[in-house]
Amino acid sequence: MANIALVRPESDNVELGLSSWASLVLTSVGGKSSVNPVDLRAHNVTKPAVSTAMGAQELTLFFLHGQRDRLGDPTVYVDASNVGNGKGSVLIPFLLSKQSIESVRAALEVGFQQIEQHYRSGLGARHPNANMIWMSAHINWRGLVLHGDQHATIL
Repeated sequence: MANIALVRPESDNVELGLSSWASLVLTSVGGKSSVNPVDLRAHNVTKPAVSTAMGAQELTLFFLHGQRDRLGDPTVYVDASNVGNGKGSVLIPFLLSKQSIESVRAALEVGFQQIEQHYRSGLGARHPNANMIWMSAHINWRGLVLHGDQHATIL
């Protein structure tokens, strides 16, 4: 069974939009007995809850703002004090800050391609859920579309 966590604080309109992507992830895995999702959403997103989820899940997806040294802005959920909780798991942040929609799309595509390769033929290929992980990454990068003006800046 794959244990995943989704972290989506929904503190502003951008994070609400990111949260809708998270909903698509939950819909795609919902009802599958091989996936056990933990959904930290809105007021349920706290630093202690995120720290616990990172330590208990194999995969944590973050849909929020961040900086180079922390996830969460203005409220910090992951920083140097708790990032070690994610040791041995996969942490995927979807960070948006002063980038165009097209650059975010391109970065996500590259990220999904790297995840696919890692779990398909790299060191992650030995993971018990490698097939599910690399196929999900493959589907995500193949179908990745971000709507709106591709040159618009996301703040």
